[in-house]
Amino acid sequence: MKFFSRTSLFVSCLLLLGVGVSVSRSQEGALSANQSSHLAKHVYTASQFMAELTRLVSTHYNSEGEWELTAQQAVVTPPTEAAVWSLSVTEFPAQPSPYLVLHYKLIADGVIAQENSVLVHASLWKMAWVTRHPLSARSIFDASSLDTQRVDSFTQRDIVAASAGDNTYAYTHDIRADSLITWHDLARRPLVKKGDIVDVIATEGMLSVSMKALAMENGVRGDLVTVRNLETRKDISGIVVSDDRVEVHF
Repeated sequence: MKFFSRTSLFVSCLLLLGVGVSVSRSQEGALSANQSSHLAKHVYTASQFMAELTRLVSTHYNSEGEWELTAQQAVVTPPTEAAVWSLSVTEFPAQPSPYLVLHYKLIADGVIAQENSVLVHASLWKMAWVTRHPLSARSIFDASSLDTQRVDSFTQRDIVAASAGDNTYAYTHDIRADSLITWHDLARRPLVKKGDIVDVIATEGMLSVSMKALAMENGVRGDLVTVRNLETRKDISGIVVSDDRVEVHF
């Protein structure tokens, strides 16, 4: 061990002096092992356990928002001291929910120190839309007229996150001020209405042609609707892309 310590010190001094040093793979491994052996050993605290568990859950479910976990029983970590600790979850519930049973394995310096399961209460915090003023039915969704509020999406399951919603939606009913907006409050509004004259963009390869057509039915964004060419009176089908605009691909 003295040889490795002196070697490490010697190499460090040469590097500080700007001297190029060539180290073999065996020497690199020896130096790395020597450095690891000098890491301070410590116990793995309950707060470290919960912080890492939260990170693992967030990574696994990859859900929008900020996870917060609260253990439903006292978390008791091993009294063992180790230089390197590693926590892994060996089994996750299939779907995220307010209560999760997580099976985990805690490894200390490469050796299993604890293998158990823990019941946690979970919150998934998101920014959600909330009304600033009363809103009337059939009015168009406008984010600039709304405020945001941090909510737990597990207790407010149908909330519209601040990352969602656009002007292709309209309100289905009147909504009071200071109300969280849910998906029950919104519906896609027709961007194309039966009987209206719409713009049709027909494309085939690199060729693109625009024309006017009569909408034969209502359609929201993404709907396949029938329109009638005003000149040929021929019916064709296209995709609704925006207000009074349909795309046709041949």
